[in-house]
Amino acid sequence: MIRKLTIFFAVILYVSACQKDETILKENDKNVNVKISLSMNEFMDQETGYTLMKSTRANPVNRCYTTNGFATIITKKIDHYWIVDTVIHKELVTGKGTGSFYLTDQHILNDVSLEMRPGTYRVVIITGKAFSTWSWNDQIKKGLVVEDTDITDYPVPFACKYKANNQNGFTNTDSLTLGTEVFSGMKQFEVKKTEDLHSDVIVNDVKVELLRKVSNYRMALRHITDGTVEPFHIGGQKYYIMAQFNTKKDTPFCQGLNIWGDPWYNPDKKMTSWWYCTEVYPDLVKGKDGLDYLVNSPLPTLRQYSSYMFTDPKVEVPITISSVKINKGYNLAEFFYLGSVTDTIKHNNIRGIAFRSSLNDLPGGYYFELFLEEDSNNIPINTATLFDDFIEYNLPDQ
Repeated sequence: MIRKLTIFFAVILYVSACQKDETILKENDKNVNVKISLSMNEFMDQETGYTLMKSTRANPVNRCYTTNGFATIITKKIDHYWIVDTVIHKELVTGKGTGSFYLTDQHILNDVSLEMRPGTYRVVIITGKAFSTWSWNDQIKKGLVVEDTDITDYPVPFACKYKANNQNGFTNTDSLTLGTEVFSGMKQFEVKKTEDLHSDVIVNDVKVELLRKVSNYRMALRHITDGTVEPFHIGGQKYYIMAQFNTKKDTPFCQGLNIWGDPWYNPDKKMTSWWYCTEVYPDLVKGKDGLDYLVNSPLPTLRQYSSYMFTDPKVEVPITISSVKINKGYNLAEFFYLGSVTDTIKHNNIRGIAFRSSLNDLPGGYYFELFLEEDSNNIPINTATLFDDFIEYNLPDQ
């Protein structure tokens, strides 16, 4: 009840402030022009945890797979409340449509131009607002109170969260997906009022640096053709990998981004179990060890079950991976790993495991047992070391 009253009075303040600004604007007939520009310099320079891909290709290296849209959330501070002022959805790059595409360092990101009243503002940019990369919070509209700075641990609402996969139940029942990588950034700025309502500090350019807010858990399948195992690669069939990721109660999985672009955890239900689902590229890729693999990739031609997950830069999440199942095509064959694997999810990072098949038939039909690929010390091979960081985006014929 107290929180509802707080929000009610905040909205009254906001409406009153808007009316006051409107009166001044009518008297002076002037607005303040503000341009908000997006930058991925840190991402493109790879100062965020990934290492630069060594490529000999003549074409620019694809370094990101994303949907061509972003959300702009502008909030205004009224007294001790932050209240949504403007929400805009726009293309990230002109001429790329509304679907997914590979982003290179040669693409020019679109700006956002606005006419704004004097005041203190925050602008938050979140990529992926197109083609259902994530699930958006439809409650984020003009006038929504998103924070009361006088209240400690105010429940800041989420902006986006995982989308539930509900197609092709034989593969991805109860799995969650992001679809593509997600980047976000936040900037606080002042639009100051003078006698003619022009800002004397910042008018033209508010620069928002976009940072990666996900990690990539890469799974690979080793292809063996010496007759000792049931081979994976037959006729370019697609493979779908599912696994259950579990963690501890005190290190739950990040569930999305809040309205400031920071990690969001559902206050009502923390997530400690997560169904991973991904799809592998149907052609063989050579690993750094000289062996052939199938690798999960966000190709537009694949039914985008991505390997990305929201992560928190302040938390490393210990996980246990179990119930690993691989479907070949439409249930042409199924492969199961009967054990479990421990690993750690780190923010803005690549990790993963690889499997090989066997001739061990399992009961119930055309089922085969999987085995982990391990090094000479019987430690699971980290797939981050098998391939360049951007192998998923630079496969043959992409």
